[in-house]
Amino acid sequence: MHHIAQSATDRDRHDAGQAGSAWRWFSARTMRRASRYRDLTWRHVGRHMIFALAIILVSRIWAGEAHGVLLLVIGSIWAVLMARIAFIKGFDALTRQRRARS
Repeated sequence: MHHIAQSATDRDRHDAGQAGSAWRWFSARTMRRASRYRDLTWRHVGRHMIFALAIILVSRIWAGEAHGVLLLVIGSIWAVLMARIAFIKGFDALTRQRRARS
């Protein structure tokens, strides 16, 4: 999921790393995971979410087939993981925006 083509300095410019300082809201495990999302852009997360939802829709077309269930499970897990990443990035952006106003 990470951008392989970007250099380390380009990845560090992205802004999701501040979620790691939200110790009141997130566990230590979640804060460590949030630091991995710093190089993911909203476009990247959105694109993955669209693909996950497309897999879920395709699985409903083949609902009677054996691979339809497999596609539903894969798409659902992928969508839940992307929703979690989006929540962490959104919460971080909200807290940084409030801090900037103060």
